[in-house]
Amino acid sequence: MKFVNEIIEKHSGNNILVVSHGGVIKLIILGVLGIGLEAYNKFFIANASLSIIVIDNDRTYLRTLNDTCHIKKPFTTKF
Repeated sequence: MKFVNEIIEKHSGNNILVVSHGGVIKLIILGVLGIGLEAYNKFFIANASLSIIVIDNDRTYLRTLNDTCHIKKPFTTKF
């Protein structure tokens, strides 16, 4: 999370785009929101999905998680 925090600090007040594998995106979401790793398997991140975290002064929240509306046929995983 050190690198992610450095990016957030360096670009404070700006939009930041992170493109990566689903597992890494999950770790970033958990870390930025201060959620423990025990929640890692509690949600799914699809390929090419969009998740949005808002950092607004002292408030950080998840606006969008795993949005695939831009994909005609979203990828699915059977558990």
